[in-house]
Amino acid sequence: MVIQKFWRGYAARVAVKIARETNKQMNKFLKEKAFYTANNAGGFAYYGKDLAKFKQEGIAAAINLADKAGKATPVPPLLSVFEEFIAKMEQEFTLYSKRLVLEKSMDVMALDEAIGVLIKLKISDEYLSTLKWRSENMAVQASLLNALKTLDVSIAEIDIDDSQTTMQFKNVIDAVLDAKLTVEEKLWVDPEGAKMFAKAWTLYKDCEKKNAERLKQQELEKQKETERKKKYEEEQ
Repeated sequence: MVIQKFWRGYAARVAVKIARETNKQMNKFLKEKAFYTANNAGGFAYYGKDLAKFKQEGIAAAINLADKAGKATPVPPLLSVFEEFIAKMEQEFTLYSKRLVLEKSMDVMALDEAIGVLIKLKISDEYLSTLKWRSENMAVQASLLNALKTLDVSIAEIDIDDSQTTMQFKNVIDAVLDAKLTVEEKLWVDPEGAKMFAKAWTLYKDCEKKNAERLKQQELEKQKETERKKKYEEEQ
């Protein structure tokens, strides 16, 4: 009976010691990493932008420590805070794993959701800037991309006598220029926009040039006709 009491007391003291030690380890982990407390203070940057290292040395190590804490008796006081910290690391890891996809995404809702998470995690870097730029420009450029798709840029040239097509090209090109966009791909949320605009621009400018040449020729012919009439009148 005495031995059993001694053993239970010893086991309880060992359990408390393990819980305290685990709590200290979690506290040390949180202080060393100090993620999500200031701009750019995230795991991706901390681990040298190495996702594999972030997952192994950050997330996996933290999960193992949390599992150990969860089995301790009593439960370490920092466990709930530590689990929230792990959840944030997993959110960050997921976002940076999808970086290549999101930086080319045309889904405004997905972009805004990612932006919201990064802001909540207090991460402000080039990734956030890129997503904000895409989200802000998407509304304007989406309509321009749709307008460009209505133009038949596969034609060899615009018929200068086709006023409807000429005006259609002009209106779309003017709208693109008003948005301060050019043939530079880096200005577009979708690089195809720059390519379509380049083709539309070339077709329209060639049409303008041909129309200007025709008007010039018509003016010359008009002048010649005027001179002929004048000469004829003088001879009478």
